[in-house]
Amino acid sequence: MSLFRLILWGILLFFIIRFILRFLYPLFQAGRMVQSKMRDMQQQMDKMQQQQNAPPNSKPTVKEGEYIDYEEVK
Repeated sequence: MSLFRLILWGILLFFIIRFILRFLYPLFQAGRMVQSKMRDMQQQMDKMQQQQNAPPNSKPTVKEGEYIDYEEVK
């Protein structure tokens, strides 16, 4: 009887663990995916902020006395 109980408990434990892992593994996988996406988004935001804070390489210079054509807004 005890060997039969041991095998039965083993099978029962196997199915319980399998059932739980079917729900938990996708949650862990989704959590990792969300972390990865957030990390990528943070890197993009940092890159954009660096571009905004960086001084422009070439500023358009206007020579003094040079005529600039413009349209009058009414």
